[in-house]
Amino acid sequence: MDLAAQELNRSYVLHGSGGITTVQARLTEYGRCQFTFWDPSPPNWRVRFVTYLTPDDLSQLLDRELKRYRIRLYPEVVVYTGNA
Repeated sequence: MDLAAQELNRSYVLHGSGGITTVQARLTEYGRCQFTFWDPSPPNWRVRFVTYLTPDDLSQLLDRELKRYRIRLYPEVVVYTGNA
Protein backbone atom coordinates (compact mmCIF):
# COMPACT_ATOMS: atom_id res chain seq x y z
CA MET A 1 0.00 0.00 0.00
CA ASP A 2 1.21 3.51 -0.78
CA LEU A 3 2.59 5.16 2.37
CA ALA A 4 1.37 8.58 1.19
CA ALA A 5 -2.20 7.23 1.20
CA GLN A 6 -1.97 6.02 4.80
CA GLU A 7 -2.65 8.13 7.87
CA LEU A 8 0.42 7.97 10.10
CA ASN A 9 -1.31 8.05 13.47
CA ARG A 10 0.72 5.79 15.77
CA SER A 11 4.13 6.35 17.29
CA TYR A 12 6.54 3.85 18.82
CA VAL A 13 10.00 3.99 20.32
CA LEU A 14 12.03 0.89 19.50
CA HIS A 15 15.11 -0.09 21.52
CA GLY A 16 17.54 -2.64 20.11
CA SER A 17 21.11 -3.86 19.98
CA GLY A 18 22.81 -4.13 16.58
CA GLY A 19 21.23 -4.34 13.15
CA ILE A 20 19.89 -0.78 13.06
CA THR A 21 20.14 -0.49 9.26
CA THR A 22 18.37 -3.84 8.82
CA VAL A 23 15.52 -2.72 11.08
CA GLN A 24 15.18 0.68 9.41
CA ALA A 25 15.16 -0.94 5.96
CA ARG A 26 12.38 -3.28 7.10
CA LEU A 27 10.28 -0.35 8.37
CA THR A 28 10.76 1.97 5.38
CA GLU A 29 7.55 1.24 3.49
CA TYR A 30 5.36 1.26 6.62
CA GLY A 31 6.08 4.70 8.09
CA ARG A 32 8.83 7.13 9.02
CA CYS A 33 11.75 6.90 11.41
CA GLN A 34 11.83 10.35 13.01
CA PHE A 35 15.02 9.97 15.00
CA THR A 36 17.73 7.44 15.68
CA PHE A 37 20.39 7.65 18.34
CA TRP A 38 22.83 5.44 20.19
CA ASP A 39 21.65 4.37 23.63
CA PRO A 40 24.12 4.88 25.31
CA SER A 41 26.58 3.84 22.58
CA PRO A 42 26.80 1.41 19.63
CA PRO A 43 25.48 -1.24 19.16
CA ASN A 44 22.56 -0.15 21.40
CA TRP A 45 20.10 2.21 19.72
CA ARG A 46 16.65 3.85 19.86
CA VAL A 47 14.35 4.80 17.00
CA ARG A 48 11.04 6.70 17.00
CA PHE A 49 8.82 5.22 14.32
CA VAL A 50 5.58 6.88 13.16
CA THR A 51 3.25 4.56 11.28
CA TYR A 52 -0.28 3.33 10.70
CA LEU A 53 0.57 -0.17 12.04
CA THR A 54 -1.00 -1.48 15.23
CA PRO A 55 1.31 -2.90 17.92
CA ASP A 56 0.43 -6.45 16.81
CA ASP A 57 1.09 -5.60 13.14
CA LEU A 58 4.47 -4.06 14.01
CA SER A 59 5.46 -7.05 16.14
CA GLN A 60 4.49 -9.42 13.35
CA LEU A 61 6.41 -7.36 10.75
CA LEU A 62 9.58 -7.40 12.88
CA ASP A 63 9.20 -10.94 14.22
CA ARG A 64 12.70 -12.15 13.24
CA GLU A 65 14.36 -8.83 14.05
CA LEU A 66 12.71 -8.64 17.49
CA LYS A 67 14.48 -11.82 18.53
CA ARG A 68 17.76 -11.30 16.71
CA TYR A 69 18.38 -7.70 17.83
CA ARG A 70 16.56 -7.92 21.18
CA ILE A 71 14.14 -5.17 20.17
CA ARG A 72 11.63 -3.80 22.64
CA LEU A 73 8.63 -1.82 21.37
CA TYR A 74 7.15 1.03 23.39
CA PRO A 75 3.96 2.63 22.04
CA GLU A 76 4.00 6.37 22.67
CA VAL A 77 0.95 8.09 24.05
CA VAL A 78 0.64 10.55 21.18
CA VAL A 79 -2.38 11.35 19.06
CA TYR A 80 -1.74 12.35 15.45
CA THR A 81 -4.70 13.86 13.68
CA GLY A 82 -3.10 14.12 10.23
CA ASN A 83 -0.15 12.90 8.21
CA ALA A 84 3.21 13.35 9.88
